[in-house]
Amino acid sequence: RRRMSTYVYVDADGAGSDRKAVQRRTVDYTATTVRYVEERVYAKDPWNSSHPRPLPGALLDFMPPVAYPHLPATSFATKFVHVSSNKIRTSVNKVMFMPDGRRLLTCSQNGEFTLWNGMSFNFETILQAHNGPIRCAEFSNNDNWLLTGDDEGNVKYFQTTFNNLRSFQVHKEPVTSISFARSDLKFATGSDDASVKIVDFARAETEHTLSGHSGDVKTVEWHPYLGLVASGGKDGALKMWDPKSGHCATTLYGHKNAITCSKWNKNGNWLVTGSKDQTLKVWDLRMLKEIGTYRGHGKDVTEVVWHPTHEAMFTSGAFDGSINYWLVGAGEAPHAEIKGGHEASILSLAWHPAGHILVSGSQDNTTKFWCRNRPGEVARDTAAGRMPAGGAVEAVIPTTLPRPVAPPGLPPGLKTGAAPPRRPVAPSRSRAPPPVPPPGAPPQGRPQGRAPPPAPPPGAPPQGRPQPPGVGRGRPAAPPRRGQPPPGLGNRPPGL
Repeated sequence: RRRMSTYVYVDADGAGSDRKAVQRRTVDYTATTVRYVEERVYAKDPWNSSHPRPLPGALLDFMPPVAYPHLPATSFATKFVHVSSNKIRTSVNKVMFMPDGRRLLTCSQNGEFTLWNGMSFNFETILQAHNGPIRCAEFSNNDNWLLTGDDEGNVKYFQTTFNNLRSFQVHKEPVTSISFARSDLKFATGSDDASVKIVDFARAETEHTLSGHSGDVKTVEWHPYLGLVASGGKDGALKMWDPKSGHCATTLYGHKNAITCSKWNKNGNWLVTGSKDQTLKVWDLRMLKEIGTYRGHGKDVTEVVWHPTHEAMFTSGAFDGSINYWLVGAGEAPHAEIKGGHEASILSLAWHPAGHILVSGSQDNTTKFWCRNRPGEVARDTAAGRMPAGGAVEAVIPTTLPRPVAPPGLPPGLKTGAAPPRRPVAPSRSRAPPPVPPPGAPPQGRPQGRAPPPAPPPGAPPQGRPQPPGVGRGRPAAPPRRGQPPPGLGNRPPGL
């Protein structure tokens, strides 16, 4: 649920400033969570939950994404909420929510950490973390540590209070990707020096250097619960490594250009990869082959993330600033699109832990927040654009779909509250009166009614069905009294 927050600038002496008050949208998930807690008492299985009605009044019954595991379309965050940018405008290389979801952390090109409020999206604090551009960042699985890598090949350890405890050099080239092991005892890094390194977290020492890529390594992902590391690079090869022995287990080829991003699904079986060939592929670890290819971007795919609640849903960003939403096993076309979400390349995407807000960081020096469409809104995306909605509120997402000219149920060109247009009256046509027939001529045209029957000759028996006395077109006859025979029977003997 969204509400508006108003901020008024006040001087040091307490007097109000002449600056215009700022109205800021607030996306509060408390109401939907409370409704979900009340509803799950009766619907024990979330798969039996009812569908949200496409009416504005259904907002009171709207629940978080976890309540709709069978409806991933309810989590397509295609509605623009807010845009944030620092005073020193630089590229936003990494965005990520804090583990509790209350704040958003952005890592910029000038080496700064910026914290933004996760509900009202206002600025909270900023600090200098690196001397150069921050290229990657990752939270540990126990949510106690934050690792960052920069252009100088350094890796830094931060606590959740952003206290820097250790810094050391791992690569001689920029660190492009970093990923924790499930136990948090080790982590893997990828670099532009075409190598992947396995580092011991406690000792801050490199255990293995994995060499096999013929170009820059752009992405490294440790398996969610297995001892397996996946890496992709400029050579277009997807390699699986054994972090204990340092050997390459297998190499998969499917992309025609460099692999720029990858992400393991939480089920541990699927790995999605994005490439400069403008496609995304989902690989199944059990079969060691791709199970789907997804096309829809017009430029290089630069980032991909899985939804935290819906297992089969993932989101991707491209070099042209567009954001697409996909479903595994539901066709290769995107199910929702945000065309021109940013003016430049998207460098990072992050979902809120609750799954109702998507954040995008871009090379256009901005951070944008996107949320779900409310029930009854006309969602401007390819999935909801085919379905009629009960409301007349239009979204602000630019799209190639035709814009509605009137709310559903109203004629085209009619605005809400306007009087209906009058129906034009056709001009009357004067008709000449019919000619009068001469005396004695037979009647012309269609006869009106039935002609009277001819009169019977004198002495002929009456025609038609005889009626009992007292029954006719006049007043109905009174019913016979008890003990008297009906009219018309007379004194007939019994049995006749």
